[in-house]
Amino acid sequence: MAQRPYQNPQATLFNGLLNYGFLIWALTVRGLREAAGGAAMGFLKGVLMALAFCLIFYFVVTFFGLGRLTVRGDLMVFILIGAGFFFAMKFTMAAAMQAMRSSWKMAAHPHLSPVLFVYADCLGVLYNWTLAIVLIFIGNGLVTGEMALEKPLMFFPIWIITWLTGMGLGMVLGFLLTYFSWAILFKRILFKLMFFTSGKFTNANLIPGEMLPIFLWNPLFHLIDQMRDAAFINYTAQKTNMVYPTIFCIVLLLAGHMLHDYMLRRRNVMSD
Repeated sequence: MAQRPYQNPQATLFNGLLNYGFLIWALTVRGLREAAGGAAMGFLKGVLMALAFCLIFYFVVTFFGLGRLTVRGDLMVFILIGAGFFFAMKFTMAAAMQAMRSSWKMAAHPHLSPVLFVYADCLGVLYNWTLAIVLIFIGNGLVTGEMALEKPLMFFPIWIITWLTGMGLGMVLGFLLTYFSWAILFKRILFKLMFFTSGKFTNANLIPGEMLPIFLWNPLFHLIDQMRDAAFINYTAQKTNMVYPTIFCIVLLLAGHMLHDYMLRRRNVMSD
């Protein structure tokens, strides 16, 4: 009886991860080329959207004299952190939800699964919004003559946790929207609550204690405030932390992947 050739488990694992990464990269490039008429148009759309919201709220805050409710420092950077982080999470959630619900036909290929499309679409959002925020930050620095972050190395960990939180929440909502009709109303209410309690245009340290619980449940509120702590030398986050949003992110990702596996098994049983 012929013996099976020996296979190094580590080499097999490495090849599997390499193929997995290549599939995600190929799907990400494909998604960027198809979205908004091409990768360049998708990137330009993200820049214009972020810039439009920043300028609108900049003029509102300036016109009504609300600068005292922000922090001492560059007002545009303060608004950019709030708006950029909020919309990056929102669009990541939308991309994950869409992929969870609409990628099953394309995932019929034996080497593909819906979770690959979730990763690819969310990576496309991360690519576009990272470039958009960096470009606006550099442009603002060239205009004002100031281009400095107090703790620049903190930007990427907080940014990635924001993105992963949006992906995990999008996966969970994608599952709920697939099987439960009430999830549509739930999604709308959740989006509105996250919008008003994210603190994107508010100094968290100035929120009264009796109102603080309204904001503290929102992980984005913690992430935005911690990013402002890292950005401004004269601002220290006193009411938020990184522990809660990090745990929230991990729980959402685990729940999202468990629900994805459940959907996969259920569809496989129904197709047999």
